[in-house]
Amino acid sequence: MVQQLDHLLQALQMRAGRFEALQPAADWQPLTTTDWPGLLVVVLDGELGLHCPYTGRHSLDVGSLVALRCPSVMVRNLSGLDQAPARIAYGGIEALLPDGNPWITDDGALMRTSIAESDLLRTVQGELLQESGSPAPGSGVVVDCIAKRMFTTLMRQQVTLPQLSAKARRLSRVLDALRADLSRQRTLDELADLAGMSRTAFHQAFCEAYGESPLGCLTRLRMERAQTLLKGTDQAIKAIGLGLGYKSRSSFWSAFKAATGQDPTSFRAQSRAPLQPG
Repeated sequence: MVQQLDHLLQALQMRAGRFEALQPAADWQPLTTTDWPGLLVVVLDGELGLHCPYTGRHSLDVGSLVALRCPSVMVRNLSGLDQAPARIAYGGIEALLPDGNPWITDDGALMRTSIAESDLLRTVQGELLQESGSPAPGSGVVVDCIAKRMFTTLMRQQVTLPQLSAKARRLSRVLDALRADLSRQRTLDELADLAGMSRTAFHQAFCEAYGESPLGCLTRLRMERAQTLLKGTDQAIKAIGLGLGYKSRSSFWSAFKAATGQDPTSFRAQSRAPLQPG
């Protein structure tokens, strides 16, 4: 299996356009790469909000690497007052299989991983943006190589051969659905149906793949989003809870305190308190 995947990666035809750096504003703004079927986005600093009509909204922290096929991506800064503002590198890509067909074929297809602990992040911040911004002889080749390295990293993490990927793709479909609509009430049976697996097999496979239960994962995603909103917006606590699927202020309050050790009001106040001089 590994040798087959290596063969596909070696034969992958990869082209990339000019990569640019961007510091998104607090309001949603479009992110486009004209004439390129795919898009690579790397979060260099802060926390980014990314919206795709097909998969919904995603919260991406520093080091997040995303490849997607979506004609109208929107981005915004989600960093709190105590964080560096979001800054990204992005560019258009085309990845073709040996038979000439595109690797990413479906609108809305999205792959993501983290390169926060990898030297690849430094390569993107330095060499990739430099070669794109000040083209020299061979710059196009360098950009293509770095883009292929990023795409390969994504495939190694999330896209495997059909024999290996059937279960992974089913689980990934569930995870994407959870991320796309954090307000929706979910049941284990519903998620198992989405994965095309029995309830028991799905629960076991999800726990083995992600180290947490499906509903535990949903709670974690909700709490991560809640922390972002509490730190970075003035939205009412009740409204935040309702937007994340909690029917009352008290149920959200209890869930947040159980997850973080603090109630939402205390968390918001502490996250915005000025740093005391040492």
